[in-house]
Amino acid sequence: MRTVSSDPLTPDVYEPTYRSSAAARLAGIPVETLRVWERRYQVVGPAVTPKGHRLYSAEDVSRLAVIKHLVDLGSAVGSIASERSSLVASSAGSLSGCSQNR
Repeated sequence: MRTVSSDPLTPDVYEPTYRSSAAARLAGIPVETLRVWERRYQVVGPAVTPKGHRLYSAEDVSRLAVIKHLVDLGSAVGSIASERSSLVASSAGSLSGCSQNR
């Protein structure tokens, strides 16, 4: 997990971030699932504020949404996580097109 600096001039401040509940909602998964995937499979590595709050980037949320989509199609989250970013990155482009067609 990354630590977020308390310095207001840090570039992290300008990148959109989401708390656990918002990230989970945007990815279409329960918060509990988000925490399990993070703990067991390290599918995302959110930044952590000095107060211990997890902050997920837009890239983290996109990754979670792709993983959820792949799990919904029958893939095991453990095998997806072991493939790391190559599988998820290649799927992200095709998934973004799918969401626009809904």
